[in-house]
Amino acid sequence: METTKKNVYIEVPNPDELGYGIDGKLTRQKWQDKCIKMLLAGKEEFNEWQRSLNEYQTPSNSPLYLKRQKLKLEPVHFTWEISYANNSKPDKLVDSSDTKSSLAVDLANHVFDEELILDGYVFQTDVWFGGVTFNKQVSFKHAVFQKKAYFLGTTFSDDGASFLNTNFNNEVIFCDSIFRGKANFKNTHFQAETETTSFKRVKFLSDADFEGAVFDNFVCFDGAIFSKEANFAGNSINIPKSQNFSRISFSGAHFKNRAVFNNRDFRGTTSFGKYEGQATKFDLAPLFHNCKLFQGTTFVDAEFKTSKSDEAAAEAFNTLKHAMSQQQSTRDEHNFIKKELDTERLRANLRKRVLYRMYWKISDYGFSVWKPFRCLVLGPFLFAGLFYGALISWNHCNSLLFSHSCQIDVGLSVKVIELSLLQSLPPLGLDKLCESLREDLFGNGNSRTSILVALVGIQKVLALAGWFFVALALRNLFKMK
Repeated sequence: METTKKNVYIEVPNPDELGYGIDGKLTRQKWQDKCIKMLLAGKEEFNEWQRSLNEYQTPSNSPLYLKRQKLKLEPVHFTWEISYANNSKPDKLVDSSDTKSSLAVDLANHVFDEELILDGYVFQTDVWFGGVTFNKQVSFKHAVFQKKAYFLGTTFSDDGASFLNTNFNNEVIFCDSIFRGKANFKNTHFQAETETTSFKRVKFLSDADFEGAVFDNFVCFDGAIFSKEANFAGNSINIPKSQNFSRISFSGAHFKNRAVFNNRDFRGTTSFGKYEGQATKFDLAPLFHNCKLFQGTTFVDAEFKTSKSDEAAAEAFNTLKHAMSQQQSTRDEHNFIKKELDTERLRANLRKRVLYRMYWKISDYGFSVWKPFRCLVLGPFLFAGLFYGALISWNHCNSLLFSHSCQIDVGLSVKVIELSLLQSLPPLGLDKLCESLREDLFGNGNSRTSILVALVGIQKVLALAGWFFVALALRNLFKMK
């Protein structure tokens, strides 16, 4: 079972400091209590409160703004001390835990023990849910975050969290959060084109549903863990914008179940590389059906497992193979060919499985130079031994191979090794020399000669197959069409 241990801890360094609130007379702790009270007051009252806070701090000729300006309050900042488990270095993206909005909604480290329905809430100031624990379901359906939203190190309950049709109009950070239940981001709109959406190191312990989510900005899932299905598919209905990804990164992410990217158009740099030395991992084949990948997208550093139980794997790898072929990414294309064949081998019947296994063991599906070349080096000596043993048993000895009644015939040994080596070479116009050696060694008209000739034929066929696999591997290695 995936651990729910937190990776980040949030501390409020100045709970008794004055200067917070509309008139600056509240301590940090009192302002937090006020924010929690208003959040629980209901949508209408909260939205009206947010509207007034926004008016207080937005430069204008409004009475509320002018009233606050007359107080000449000293500027205050909401600062949170962020510490990481194992003393790991804070990530640069969240290194700054300071927001300059003196009226930010500050809910740091609060524990909500009851179900929380925030559907339709409009957050007009920065909001901090960092370190918050939701012990019951929380819902932000159709909510709007007009300023920055921080969910750093937030824990969501087994009952799930819903951000269905939620709008994030500015930067949003979910780094190091834990979703113990289903994370529903279906049709969520991340629309701040110049800001970042980050899910770095997030643990999704149940399904993560981003179907139809719109990403107008850079989205980062580096180091995230998806324990169940991760659905990033575009909508099946014809809403073009919902199909698009801008720049997106899954470097070092671990997909322990199915990852679905169907019907998506990747229009920016897409990364499936490494994050802090960890490769992107897919325990089941990901689905990229009907996708357009961004030019330069690569899966070279990604790791894919193959499983007999994964019925969709062969088709999934075939889709990726064709996608890489269209981009002329030969190495990725060959990698997915191998994955497709490996999946077919695992699911084939016994007869086909034997053939697939031979193809795999001998040449790594046509991508290994060393495996067939090793056979070409060792094979001649094996067949030379067979030729020599057969000849001396027929002509000189009372038993096969070597015994006390047999003495090694050096001249014969040299000839059979020479014949075997010539047989193992690719066609180089040495047939007459081979034929002369065969006649000298096997003679003509001997009934046993036909058996030796058959062995020669077998060796020749195996040698040709070996050179074919060497040539095929070289072609693949140097990405020649």
